Amino acid sequence: MRASFAAEMMKLRRRPALWVLLGVWFLLALAFGYLIPYALYQNPPAGMGVPEQDQILASIVPGGWLGNVVSGFPLFGAAMLVIAGALVVGSEYGWSTMGTVMTQRPGRLQVLAGKLAALAVVAVAFEVIVFAPGALASAIIGGAVDGPVDWPAVPEMLEVFAAGFLIFFTWAALGALLAVLFRGTSLPIGLGLVWLLVIEGLIAGFAGSLEVLETIRQGLPGANGGSLAATYPPTGVAETPGVSAVTGPVHAAAVLALWAMGAMAVSAYFLRRRDVT
Repeated sequence: MRASFAAEMMKLRRRPALWVLLGVWFLLALAFGYLIPYALYQNPPAGMGVPEQDQILASIVPGGWLGNVVSGFPLFGAAMLVIAGALVVGSEYGWSTMGTVMTQRPGRLQVLAGKLAALAVVAVAFEVIVFAPGALASAIIGGAVDGPVDWPAVPEMLEVFAAGFLIFFTWAALGALLAVLFRGTSLPIGLGLVWLLVIEGLIAGFAGSLEVLETIRQGLPGANGGSLAATYPPTGVAETPGVSAVTGPVHAAAVLALWAMGAMAVSAYFLRRRDVT
């Protein structure tokens, strides 16, 4: 597995698509997490009162840093990781190199394990690239408005980072599963995004009217990712797209872990049993 992991990391460092995803994710997080809210705070539209301005400010200063960053994970960040997971595994089919890889010394499961380990590193990279700049942006804004520099405690930082990793890796594993099932990248990416952005949204919309849909929703990865992120809301901000407390944090973490493990297990089964060409 170590050789497969090293080979996968070497490929990922040289893949423009991954760097583009990281760049887009960084710009989205910075723009919608800090630049636009700060612009609204400084230039409030007509009808926005002081309480609303205070809520915006509370979410972009150091006290709201963790919640602000992680609030983008269940929807926008998850979409990036679905794409990354499909690209890491599915590109081998598109390049017609999966068969070549399987003829080398590592076995099929070792190759898959190397790819999944590389996806875990990718998930960490997607976290770091927004956590660190987010902290810097919060500090700059806090200094600009002479606000209190009230950073979260280190244990809370580690807890939020772990929650973010669980959300990200679950969706990366699901993207990898779709790539194995459909032996490519385009269809898995499309299906993953449709599920995340459309189907789960429709289920959430009708869940209030049908009890069975509410029960189903409590077992979905998107809803539980949003529930886990809702445990750490930005200070003073009540609603963020994709973030709502459908379940408790323990339930959400357990469901996400089951989805991740299930995706890896099913990927391993089909990669081992099916023709890879």
